[in-house]
Amino acid sequence: MNKNVMMLTFVFLSCIVVCSAVDAQRPMVQRGVITQERIEAGAFQQYIPHKRTRKTNVLVICHGSIEDAQDLTALKSSRTFIERWIPFAEATGVALVAPAFDVENFASGGNAPGGDAWGYRALDGRTTSSDQFVNMIVDRFKSFDPNFDGKFYLYGHSAGGQFANHYLVVHPERLHGVVLSAPAIYAMPDPDTPWPAGMKARKRNLQWGSETKVFEISHKLETWVEAVKVPIAVVIGSADTDRLSDQPQQGGWTRLARAQHYASEMTRFAKENDVRPGIELIVVPNVGHSSSRLTNTCAQALLVMGNR
Repeated sequence: MNKNVMMLTFVFLSCIVVCSAVDAQRPMVQRGVITQERIEAGAFQQYIPHKRTRKTNVLVICHGSIEDAQDLTALKSSRTFIERWIPFAEATGVALVAPAFDVENFASGGNAPGGDAWGYRALDGRTTSSDQFVNMIVDRFKSFDPNFDGKFYLYGHSAGGQFANHYLVVHPERLHGVVLSAPAIYAMPDPDTPWPAGMKARKRNLQWGSETKVFEISHKLETWVEAVKVPIAVVIGSADTDRLSDQPQQGGWTRLARAQHYASEMTRFAKENDVRPGIELIVVPNVGHSSSRLTNTCAQALLVMGNR
């Protein structure tokens, strides 16, 4: 860990707002090991660090998309992602949770049963919406620490970054800060573009296998205004320039161009609403679409947020 990161880590630990603690006497808490947990809505990975601090704080880690054809399950992917953040957890005392957005219940597009569900990226789910799934996971910490207020940090890469971006504009009151690592699609502050690419209300029938469900979402301007005030770091590799499919109001054909456009649009939106924007664009030189190579920069961005 370099000198700057060590200094930021010290400041991060010194701030009560970003301290973390879990009652060591609770038998269900295991420190220093990744445990696989399950609630009614689904499974997730959890890591409680050895370091003990005064106030609970949680980082939710969201993996990228899962393909049916891959020899990879959502649980394996969530474990891979959480493993990369263990040094951060041990340095700061922050508890880690990584939801497993499995194909059957949370997949998007052609990966979903029936082939046209929006899935976790757009806050949908077969029986439980992905945002409520995350809320349920985080709210478990209230049983460990009665003083826990339910607010947390959120990180996601690629499709997980899409989820984090969409969660931000629906639940800004739940977040201390969010790190978006190389999403392909953003919810833009555009009232004429429908969800999930914009803030226009949307209602759609979605097919999950043999089941049809209705997805409906509407937005309030004041919620988006609160969202743009949340500390937001958009982390993207300078070589993340593969051509993407056309999407409305995204501002370009590559993840790099879209990250730049999103940061610009959110800054404009903040100024139009007379608030100070919390967004920062961080371009990592010579890195493509790699979650592992962006993790250290994402961790440093979180440390800076803890110092705000």
